[in-house]
Amino acid sequence: MRAALFIVIALFGGFTVWVVSQVGYLGFFRSLLSTAVGWQAFTDLCISLVLFTIWMSRDAKEAGRSPWIYLLITLFLGSLGPLLYLAHRTRREATNNHRAT
Repeated sequence: MRAALFIVIALFGGFTVWVVSQVGYLGFFRSLLSTAVGWQAFTDLCISLVLFTIWMSRDAKEAGRSPWIYLLITLFLGSLGPLLYLAHRTRREATNNHRAT
């Protein structure tokens, strides 16, 4: 699972950088929000990301970690924040499972 997350992060992160380099950070939103379909997709993404940030915050608190870096990444780069959090979380779980055995 961890390897798949890193592949998704690399591909999606690279794609995000390319898109922003082509249209700019604000241009991304101008283009997205120029149609009703874009507004619907943006609203759907916002709802999903808010739910994910609530989960991330609670999960990090249970683990005794700070979620702030992932929340900031989510705010500025969308899904990359939760993807990075999941990658870090699976690494932490693997380390904890290894220590338990």
